[in-house]
Amino acid sequence: MALPGARELTPALRARPRHTATVCPERHRLGNDYVRRMPDVSFKDLCIDVTARDGRAAAVANFWAKALGQPVVTHDDGDLHLGPPSGGSKARVIWINSVPEAIAGKSRVHIDVRVAGGDPSPLVEAGGTIERMPDDDIGWHIVNDPEGNEFCVFE
Repeated sequence: MALPGARELTPALRARPRHTATVCPERHRLGNDYVRRMPDVSFKDLCIDVTARDGRAAAVANFWAKALGQPVVTHDDGDLHLGPPSGGSKARVIWINSVPEAIAGKSRVHIDVRVAGGDPSPLVEAGGTIERMPDDDIGWHIVNDPEGNEFCVFE
């Protein structure tokens, strides 16, 4: 079961309308002769990298499973992923990848989640830590999962 107030997030399978890119061959021409459609791009999976040590991948998987209401699936080789939520989008799979490197710096991509009232305390109880409280610059919480991956908590 997901945290109270959590809402299903379904990634768009296709961008609408299609995005276009202009291709400029050696000779430039005006008009649509050199405008080509980009191939369809769709979201596949979310992957969270975790430093491979001391059961960290399982701790991170259990944290996100509790936060998002998705089951942890353990593979024969020890890899983990979160299966789709019960009754939710089958496209929502989250892989927890064990990697040899430690986090080197702030990630440029992060997860935004919504919880009832914007209160991160259920996430802290699940093993997260508050990195930054709302202030004059931001109106949301920044929280770290057990591996230190930052995510934002909104109402």
